[in-house]
Amino acid sequence: MLCLRYEPGLSIVDLASRIGRSHAGTVRLIDRLEKRHLVERRREKSDKRTRFIHLTDTGEQWVDTLVEARERLISECLSPLSPDDLIVLGALSERILRANGLDKARSALLLAQLRHHRACSEKDSAADPTSEPSS
Repeated sequence: MLCLRYEPGLSIVDLASRIGRSHAGTVRLIDRLEKRHLVERRREKSDKRTRFIHLTDTGEQWVDTLVEARERLISECLSPLSPDDLIVLGALSERILRANGLDKARSALLLAQLRHHRACSEKDSAADPTSEPSS
């Protein structure tokens, strides 16, 4: 959803490429997010065949909440570091990302995805709009 915040109107193909999922996996993800009214598929005048994915107002609010929570957590985790330490950490992080051939958009996405690894507890999936809805 962060990709759609910063690059609204991506096609499924482009979104799949950005998030490192298969086309089919991305379609299923968008289906789940659409059922929760977090994204919508739109047609553009320039290309009637392709649908482009946009965040809804609810999706924008959810991303705002996610970003705020992430920033609070990062701030708490980094609070022991001095301003000089933060500069060094930033420079080293950027160097690592560049050395691995990652551009800024992909780097930001990878950092955002760190919290969503399977190491998260099952209870976290209840608040996660990308998880399967419970019946």
